[in-house]
Amino acid sequence: MHDKNRNFLKILKIEIDDLKLNVQDLIENYRKQYEAGDISHYVFQENSAILQNKLLGLEDFDRNLAQVAEKNFEKTEDLIFELKSRLERIIKDRCIVRSLRNCVYPLIDKVYRYVLLDRD
Repeated sequence: MHDKNRNFLKILKIEIDDLKLNVQDLIENYRKQYEAGDISHYVFQENSAILQNKLLGLEDFDRNLAQVAEKNFEKTEDLIFELKSRLERIIKDRCIVRSLRNCVYPLIDKVYRYVLLDRD
């Protein structure tokens, strides 16, 4: 089971890194739209602030992933519960936009389904 947990964490880390890149790309796209005059300064600032906040939450969650020891969890479901609890603490304690869970929870579930299909 520890191998499944290790694989789960490795794959989730890759997915989180990809999500961070996507958010950074969105920020850059909004900057380009603003510079081209396609969106107002207000829209650019608001959207960028929300995305920067989401990025901050992803960075915190990423650091949490690095601190989790897969061997401390007998079942992957327990590991997932711990990760979701940590994400909720990050959202609450750091005043991160709650929509972050709408980005991260599906990734967790997707990786879990993938790892479940990995029959040794």
